[in-house]
Amino acid sequence: WRRCRGNRWAESSAAGCQTSDTRGMPDDETSGKSEGACCGVRLDRPGVGALVALLVVTIATLVVLRAMGRVAFCACGEARGFIGDAWSSHTSQHLFDPYTPSHFSHGLIFYFVILWATRWVSGWRTGWREDVLSPTPRRWEWAGVTWALVIAMAIEAAWEIFENTPFVIDRYRSVTVSLDYSGDSVTNSLGDMIACWAGYVAARRLGFVPTLLLFVGLELATLAWIRDNLTLNVVMLLWPIEAVKQWQMP
Repeated sequence: WRRCRGNRWAESSAAGCQTSDTRGMPDDETSGKSEGACCGVRLDRPGVGALVALLVVTIATLVVLRAMGRVAFCACGEARGFIGDAWSSHTSQHLFDPYTPSHFSHGLIFYFVILWATRWVSGWRTGWREDVLSPTPRRWEWAGVTWALVIAMAIEAAWEIFENTPFVIDRYRSVTVSLDYSGDSVTNSLGDMIACWAGYVAARRLGFVPTLLLFVGLELATLAWIRDNLTLNVVMLLWPIEAVKQWQMP
């Protein structure tokens, strides 16, 4: 964690920061690099450590879910890549299903929440609007593997584990339209995590406004498709509305 407050440390290190961070880069990419390198939380750097941590988080999540008694894949014995019927017993049992877009939206949200949180924690105020509202980043790191992505995937992993506890499963069955929900298969949880990763990378690539439009579009599309989406899912879990539940019934 490093801060620049216009003090003696900032004055003495700015030149060094520019040299070390922009060496060998085109002139059009050096603008603003010294401030960004000195001021702010450096969670946007790619590296082997972040990739290893990401793999550890993913594998550990799948192992925990299996230890919790989750089936590896659908009990029907088939391993399908996608199932399109939201009211089928196959939902939440295969790699991707109609609720996959909700997990993609998790990634869209996590990217900007983590971005704003790191800016706030680091005390960096200069240029945050440009950072958030313009397409980012200028340099494309492979698959967006950074420490910020590791944090996002750890949050998603925590939700996948919590979602498959008896408490949440019973909650889904009692207050939502998912009357026969019995938890996700390990394969489906893996698909959910892949979708979250994809959403994070998309948000990082698009910038704030396009990401917001994409999120709204996904919410409307899934609402028309399955009469459910991320927003309604949260609402029905926390504050169930009987009229909405009846409307969502097939």
